[in-house]
Amino acid sequence: MMLVNLSLKVHDAGKVAIPRQLPRAPVVLASVMLALITFPVFIGCGTVASSTSAEETFTLGNLRAKKAQQLSRGELESLMPEANVLSIAGTGSVRRWKNNKDGKLVASSNNAGYISPSISLTGDGSWWVAYEGRYCVEIIWPGPLERWCRVIYRLGDIYYGVAPSAYHDTARAYRFEFTR
Repeated sequence: MMLVNLSLKVHDAGKVAIPRQLPRAPVVLASVMLALITFPVFIGCGTVASSTSAEETFTLGNLRAKKAQQLSRGELESLMPEANVLSIAGTGSVRRWKNNKDGKLVASSNNAGYISPSISLTGDGSWWVAYEGRYCVEIIWPGPLERWCRVIYRLGDIYYGVAPSAYHDTARAYRFEFTR
């Protein structure tokens, strides 16, 4: 077994550290184990990052700079009933549903960016336009409940939703498509 001599310097307080000899094999083994543990994590991070495009990472500041139009309550009440919705989550997951006139919806998701991305999900839910002019959705997935409201902005033919409590330019804007 090879040994590595580690010597410590004299400290300002006048104490001298005693040189120790440590076996090299456990150090190398620990380095290899660390590499094996962290490599899949970095690969996983790359996969998530590569699934997110520049469009999906818009911010409220981008929308303001490009003069995106914030939709009013009346515009939302006209646009949302019977709309086919495509929503791209922060993880890159693509979700689809139709806003039924009765306020109900059945959503599906490709589950991208989650632990089991190969399993598609469906969930029942509801949608509404809040008095303050926010588009709100609740979906009961197999697992956690999803409930949110978004202020909707239109930029050309693309819509973006921003959390109503977000007033700073770095706030995330999530992409939506509303079609008939």
